[in-house]
Amino acid sequence: MRIDVWSDIACPWCWLGKHHLEEALRRGGVEAEVAMRSFELNPSPRPTIPARDYLVRRLGGAERVDAAHARLAALGERAGLRYAFDRALVANTFDAHRVHHLAQAKGRGPETIERFMRAYHGEGADLADPDTITRLAVEAGLDEADVRQVLATDAFADAVRRDEAEARAIGVQGVPFFVIDGRYGISGAQPVEAFEEALRAIQKPSQGG
Repeated sequence: MRIDVWSDIACPWCWLGKHHLEEALRRGGVEAEVAMRSFELNPSPRPTIPARDYLVRRLGGAERVDAAHARLAALGERAGLRYAFDRALVANTFDAHRVHHLAQAKGRGPETIERFMRAYHGEGADLADPDTITRLAVEAGLDEADVRQVLATDAFADAVRRDEAEARAIGVQGVPFFVIDGRYGISGAQPVEAFEEALRAIQKPSQGG
């Protein structure tokens, strides 16, 4: 079974949804190839700024933002995730996505995307900063020289754009978005039970053989 997951490193719901999917796979004893695909919620270049300030301006009110953060923090805690919304930054993630594609080519994709997401959402890391990206990628098992070579060029830029083009082609408008075996789509950070139900549904035809 293959599961394609379009997500942005900067999306807190994507981190939660990723872990809900992983828990559903564990509970069901399902073996699957999980392919993390690139998607940028805010692709235009911008300076890194505090996430709360950005969201208050965008959503129109601190109370609304704080309530959403409290809800997400509670959901994250149940999944073993610790969000640090007071330290979170809004940063352009294009270079981090490129390095994730390097990691996939080197067999370190899962470790790298998890390290990036944990740093972005739980540690206040600036994922637009080349030195920060490099440090985190090395912690995930990549060679520093390889990472710096990618960041110094446009390597894997086409891979990121291909992922995003495919997302547009299948109608993805928000992330996380999951496609199971190319035929069963799930939008959003659904509860673990919803993923379990989807996995059972997709397996039924083959079991009925």
